[in-house]
Amino acid sequence: SRAEEGSEQVAWSQVDLSLSMEAPHNLPAHATKHVQQLHYALPNAQLVLHQDNHAADSTGPSIHPRSPLLLAALHNAICTAVLGPNHLPPACYAGSLIGRTVWLGAQVLSVYLDHLLADSRHQHRVAHNQRAIDLGSGTGLVALALANLGYDTLATDVDAIAHGVLAQNVRENADRVSRGRGRIRAAALDWFTFDRDAWRWPSSGEDDDDQDGGDARHVDLITTADTVYDPSLSEPLLRTLHGLSLLSSLSSSSGSPTPPPIYLALEARDPALIASFFQLAASSTFGFKCSRIDPARIKKLVESEKGTLAWQDEADWEGVELWKLVLSKRELNLQKTSRRQLRQQALLSVNTATAEGGA
Repeated sequence: SRAEEGSEQVAWSQVDLSLSMEAPHNLPAHATKHVQQLHYALPNAQLVLHQDNHAADSTGPSIHPRSPLLLAALHNAICTAVLGPNHLPPACYAGSLIGRTVWLGAQVLSVYLDHLLADSRHQHRVAHNQRAIDLGSGTGLVALALANLGYDTLATDVDAIAHGVLAQNVRENADRVSRGRGRIRAAALDWFTFDRDAWRWPSSGEDDDDQDGGDARHVDLITTADTVYDPSLSEPLLRTLHGLSLLSSLSSSSGSPTPPPIYLALEARDPALIASFFQLAASSTFGFKCSRIDPARIKKLVESEKGTLAWQDEADWEGVELWKLVLSKRELNLQKTSRRQLRQQALLSVNTATAEGGA
């Protein structure tokens, strides 16, 4: 009944809050899908993440509206019967949970980023106002973790999520992560309609120093978690990652272009899909260098009692992989040459038009 369901949600929230207060260890995502207000521990910050696990009853599917996974919502019962409720791949949550609840990839990536970035470079990062953008933010966990590390962070997702659960979590947790001196905001970003030439880091409109003298196209770090699960999304996601990387590289203030690193988390439920994704990423179409982060290193971080997970049972996060993608030098040189040729052609056209007008 609804009364029993409500009491169960309250009980889980209380248990989770107790855990976060007594020991900063978070439960695996599959154990908290039904918790509407999830108390979640980051180093030096306690978040309250709203999860909209009844979204299908009110606003329709939370997966991308152009994705064939709309049809997969009909197969939820089959997925549950075959795989069990604890380890369903994202596709089996089509129509209700994708993007509106915490996922394992985001949890593991947040821990890794803290390990990677929370060091002596923090003050340098704050002083130079470094920016990070998170794609497919969902509930905003990874983006909030980045803000907690001192980055000015842009959390993005499709419009329904960006202006729904994501905006709510960013708004209600911004003060909780501000000790890291990072700022965070939410914005809609649709991979299917992303325009590299038009994209700019959005101004908050609250002050005049949002860009701090920097290029509005530049970002220092790109992240995305739990976004590789549907073949129809692979090309749009990679095109967006490529566009943001290229913009940042070509707008770099240094003498040589420096592409931002991309950290990606996924659940490897479909080996063929994962292989196809990275094959496309490394192809001449996008020119990414792809490397998997050492699984042993990730395992140590996930199991550490000093961290925020302390998961000793590998089954709790089975299949989670972290990857690093960076635009190759060859791709950067090709893009620079292409842009130079386009500028020369444009200049030639202007000169020709001017000469003809003078005649």
